[in-house]
Amino acid sequence: PISFDAASTVSWSSGTATTISWNHTVSNGSSSILVVVTGVRTTGSSLAHTTIVTYAGSTLTRAVFGRNETATSAIYRTELWYKINPTSGTNAIQVTAANTTRSLAAGQMAVSFLDTTGIGNTLGSSGNSSAPSGAITLTTAGSWSVSAVKSNVAVALTTVSGETKRANSTAGTDYQSVGDAAPGSSGSNTFNWTGGAAQPWALAILELLPSTFVAPVSGLIGPLALVGVGQ
Repeated sequence: PISFDAASTVSWSSGTATTISWNHTVSNGSSSILVVVTGVRTTGSSLAHTTIVTYAGSTLTRAVFGRNETATSAIYRTELWYKINPTSGTNAIQVTAANTTRSLAAGQMAVSFLDTTGIGNTLGSSGNSSAPSGAITLTTAGSWSVSAVKSNVAVALTTVSGETKRANSTAGTDYQSVGDAAPGSSGSNTFNWTGGAAQPWALAILELLPSTFVAPVSGLIGPLALVGVGQ
């Protein structure tokens, strides 16, 4: 079954710097995955987003993002990037952003997991409430969901029963966190965050597939021909 490996985080100060880096340790590079959470709060004119994430010099793939542009033109954006079978040991993560003027400091973080074969479904969502949530369809009962949330809330959000918060960062009224859940069932599963007053938020969720998962192969069996029936 999938298991949690490690978490790391760094605070990116407000301003216009386009890169930041920190170290993360992966205990085993085989059948593992590294998920990096990037997030930023900016004004509407800066259109900030992450352009590239690397770990140990290798480029990650962006899986999904959540984006919320409020009536006051503030943008909240969180992104999930991943690398399958990352290099084991302690290595540098580097995040590069484009067109960035960060209104507030923002936490960037990473989590790694073991015994996973890759990602499945993803979800990006946004809203304005005290309980950010999103429903993702899990492919198999052994899957986990990984959720990142960014919110204009002055207190740390918490998860609900069955979910685990792995890392978080609070800078003034800016909050970012990442957590995971192993619901033990396939189909629609909702990841919930709660706490604080109703505020704008952006949410991103991805599915981790267990190493035992085998994708169905289509196209190998054609239409069946009934021989000797009614002939």
